[in-house]
Amino acid sequence: MKITNQLKLAAAVAAGITLVGCGSSSSSDDKTPKTDEPFERIMSMAANKTQAVVDLTTIKNSTCFNVGECSASGYTFPQDAIFVTATDGDDITNLLLATINDAGADAVIVLPKGTFSVTKPIAISASQTGLTLVGHGIDQTKLDFIDSVADDGIKVSGANNVVLRDFSVYEAAKNGIKVDQANGVHFNYVATIWENPLTPEAEEPGLNGIYGLYPVGSQNVLVENSYSKGSSDAGIYVGQTSNIVVRHNVAEHNVAGIEIENSSNADVYDNIAFDNTGGLLIFDLDGLDKAFGSNIRLFNNHSYSNNLANAGSGFVGYVPQGTGALVLASDGVEIFNNQFDDNDGQAIALTSYFLIDDDVENYGTKYGETILDGWTPIINNIYIHDNAYKNNASDPDTNQETSLLAQVSLGYILGQNFTGAAVDHPAVVYDGIGELLTNANALAAMGINPGIYDNTMCIENSINQNDNGADLNIGSVYGTNPMEVIPETTTPINFDENSLPTPTLRIGQIDSESNTLMKCDSSPTRLTPSVVTINGEKYGCGSGCDDEGTATCNL
Repeated sequence: MKITNQLKLAAAVAAGITLVGCGSSSSSDDKTPKTDEPFERIMSMAANKTQAVVDLTTIKNSTCFNVGECSASGYTFPQDAIFVTATDGDDITNLLLATINDAGADAVIVLPKGTFSVTKPIAISASQTGLTLVGHGIDQTKLDFIDSVADDGIKVSGANNVVLRDFSVYEAAKNGIKVDQANGVHFNYVATIWENPLTPEAEEPGLNGIYGLYPVGSQNVLVENSYSKGSSDAGIYVGQTSNIVVRHNVAEHNVAGIEIENSSNADVYDNIAFDNTGGLLIFDLDGLDKAFGSNIRLFNNHSYSNNLANAGSGFVGYVPQGTGALVLASDGVEIFNNQFDDNDGQAIALTSYFLIDDDVENYGTKYGETILDGWTPIINNIYIHDNAYKNNASDPDTNQETSLLAQVSLGYILGQNFTGAAVDHPAVVYDGIGELLTNANALAAMGINPGIYDNTMCIENSINQNDNGADLNIGSVYGTNPMEVIPETTTPINFDENSLPTPTLRIGQIDSESNTLMKCDSSPTRLTPSVVTINGEKYGCGSGCDDEGTATCNL
């Protein structure tokens, strides 16, 4: 048995990192009009090479669609709908703003078919509660913000029971569609798209916006049948929100595909995430109005080939390239029946906040207010089961400038791990440091006491689909037993001579009887389904909801 030297994990996170890349307070510099930016403009989802994207553009009822009575998705325009009339190619900014401002509660506004220039943010306020803003289809009505300056495409503030559907937003200067302080918002067949290729070099001119679909600080949010591409942060983001369903969406070519942050009661299912840096993300960050989240379920999603070079900034700029799913400092997450394929780094990464900031002694000073509100830096109560893994972890990101786990990955593949030999990089990586410090009673000042990690970090029923000859491995950066010693000695394994935790990079085959990492004596209690209520209708897998009893909800 070989014990590694102390790995300088903190070196992977340069001093002075801020979290402006996540959370509702994120901002961006002003941006000048982008009309002459040198990237190809296709503006056609139907031309996408991925069938799942093309499927979102299908015209479901050509009879009513061709006579202008319904959208491509089959939504029938009511007789009292307000139709915005314009010619393909027109600037409809002032017309659309005036139409929305004049609309009363519960109005239905129908956008015209075609591509239209919009040069100012489209604002929807509390006076438009109950508004439905609908186009003729996700690939039929296109709002082009290429000449807008320094703001969001569509901004919804304080309006309840709002429905946004059947249109796309292109090239918004900041965020595609932002919804803040709403109770009841339904995104359906909506797209936010930046066509400029998302690369570290391209990020410098600021050609790509921050968030695509961006509900924050809200309740009862449903995002379905929608698409986001080219976001420099998260394509589909739900933050500081309660009661969430995110289903049947496609997230392509973003830094983060789908992200749930500091939110409670969220079901994320039947989505596809590919060509992102990280496919599916769950974060609890410090300092936000909603201090922490809980009861998050990721299931029946397909997260594959998320190997895009990271072009983000702030914390999201350190999401390792090649990550299928990443859970950070969260409590109460269930990940099940997902398919993880060809993510070069790891299928799933589970990390505490200590990999962001290892200055444990000063957490009270830095994060005391947030801790008093209930936030903790640890990760706990994670149940991972019945997921399928195929050919992940074949080429992990070892660049310290771009990966939070760079040193960890190097240790595994270069033999600086518990085995003392080079191994197949783990498909599932757990940092273990929060559990170790908790068990050592080192976090009592934060109200985190020993005994809370009792069969709470669990993985079971994994399906190994590797056909590249690699083992399906799980790794733990730190051991979790503070009393563990080197055999036949009294020398601690998991702490050095200065009583600092020592990363030992444990590893085992997930499906092996001898593996002890994240093995539980019994299966944890399943989390409860989320229920979203909008205009009196219930959505999701819960009792009385529209998906109750479906194959996905019965998993």
